[in-house]
Amino acid sequence: MEPQDDIHWYWFRSADREFVYERVEERIFRDVARPHSHTRFNVASLEVDTFPPDPMARISVTFHGDVIRAGSVEQEPQALPPEESLPLPNSITHIKQILRKCCLPWTYQILKTSPTSNLLLHSLRQGTALLVSDGSYYPATRKAGAAWIISTPCGSEYIEGACRVPGDPFDSDSYRSEMGGIIGSSSAFYALEMADTEAYPNSTVVCDNKGALQRCPADRELMKTTAKHFDLVSIVSATWETNLCNVKTNTRITNTVVLSHCWNH
Repeated sequence: MEPQDDIHWYWFRSADREFVYERVEERIFRDVARPHSHTRFNVASLEVDTFPPDPMARISVTFHGDVIRAGSVEQEPQALPPEESLPLPNSITHIKQILRKCCLPWTYQILKTSPTSNLLLHSLRQGTALLVSDGSYYPATRKAGAAWIISTPCGSEYIEGACRVPGDPFDSDSYRSEMGGIIGSSSAFYALEMADTEAYPNSTVVCDNKGALQRCPADRELMKTTAKHFDLVSIVSATWETNLCNVKTNTRITNTVVLSHCWNH
């Protein structure tokens, strides 16, 4: 990502995590990391002429006295190291292990499952599983949250997660909330497929925000980094490149599954 191409993202961290950069209109300020820390930086800005040539990650920050603390960091979907083996997703214990190894940690800050998973595994292998998500935005606090579920058609067996969607508070809105939920369900689906011995056929993705779903299959190479939610949209698109899903919006499934399983997020 090239910071100079994006007018919406204000804070960036260098690849070596030694500096953070803030853009204030046409000016650029640099802050150095505190000793032995890659998440805390001194509030002692030095104005610089340009960004460094190396790639940088967009971050959100909070201020604590004279310390800048790096919060959420733009991330790619986590890749499974080739040398690392995964258990088959044939039990709830194994499913949880797979998700914790392969999914972005912020997508399952709360993780719940049904007591058993035999029917769910069958639904995933047959292409009848439902991937449902819902997002919530709280304007007063500028917080975005989401919940997601992968369920059998009858809802008897499931995996569900809830999360606080990362990012700058001033970027948060209902659309970003919905994207966070879609990332949670699709990345979990992909992680289980990687660990299984069979490729999963098309499953159904359900969300009540048609605009968010329409962006999911977008060509990542054609996206503009100036888009406000480029970080989340690019993650979804990179994940969906590996599997195909049917998309449904505003259906009866949304009301029954989401209200039954997506708890207060």
